[in-house]
Amino acid sequence: MNREDYVTEYIAELLRERGFNWECRTDYLKHPNGDIEFEEFDWWFNYSDEEMPLNKFLAPTLQMASKWCRVEKGYYIQIDYADKMGYYIIIHDANTGMELEDPIEGEDYFNAPEEAMTAALLWLLTEKIV
Repeated sequence: MNREDYVTEYIAELLRERGFNWECRTDYLKHPNGDIEFEEFDWWFNYSDEEMPLNKFLAPTLQMASKWCRVEKGYYIQIDYADKMGYYIIIHDANTGMELEDPIEGEDYFNAPEEAMTAALLWLLTEKIV
């Protein structure tokens, strides 16, 4: 397991608020003292609204969260690479195929595709999927 392949704690909270409930093998557990623990299980699970503890947040992979944005919310995240510049983001409205204008101003290139995907998810979950 590589932690950089999973959403951050903050994105996991945003996903929960936006209705994400796909089966995962990982979650974040928020302890009463504020500490956050990443939990990994040998089985797949999700929570019904009645079962989901307030201190637990499903932790999908970046790829799964991206797919959820496309399938459930209609936004397609594309990460491309520009030689010697780094990775950059293009976000499409999956229903129209139209590219969204400048999704993340000031952050044109990223050092890793995981950084770019994290930035794209954060932008979508705070600006478009509200």
